[in-house]
Amino acid sequence: RSSIRRMVQRMLDLPVSVWVLAGFAIVYLAYFLSPVFYNAERVMWYFNRYIPNQNPIGVDIQSVMYYIENWLVLGQSPYADGFIAYPPLSLILFSPLLIIEYPAYYFVMTMLTLLFHAGSAMVVSLFVKQGQNASLSLLIFGLSIFSYGFQFELERGQSNIIAFSLCLLA
Repeated sequence: RSSIRRMVQRMLDLPVSVWVLAGFAIVYLAYFLSPVFYNAERVMWYFNRYIPNQNPIGVDIQSVMYYIENWLVLGQSPYADGFIAYPPLSLILFSPLLIIEYPAYYFVMTMLTLLFHAGSAMVVSLFVKQGQNASLSLLIFGLSIFSYGFQFELERGQSNIIAFSLCLLA
């Protein structure tokens, strides 16, 4: 009983920024991400047509998975048709997604993209000089998750943000 009370007290003692970010994340997932990307029709649904979407969503990750399956299951070179633009390392890193089917691997890719984007925002905020307010990096992160480029990245199931985050961590 006292351990639960201590845990609740520690949660209540968290900074206000943590509570604001947690509330924002819940609203973002429930009212933006779910209806726009995770709907049953697998079609990007948004209020006006400012992004030229393709149906079904996740066309880039689907093509990557097609090449991986041809390579690992059928024994064909993923570069035989001369079309694929992904390096061999990306094919190796995404090969575990063969275990699950579409749209599950698209959902995994979307969540990974969100996590890596949030992680890169945290890394960037570490570079802010001590004593300066980190609210600018928080504002940029908040704006970026609604940006055209980020929505395009999520809609296609691309891995550019993951690659950028790994470069930033290096």
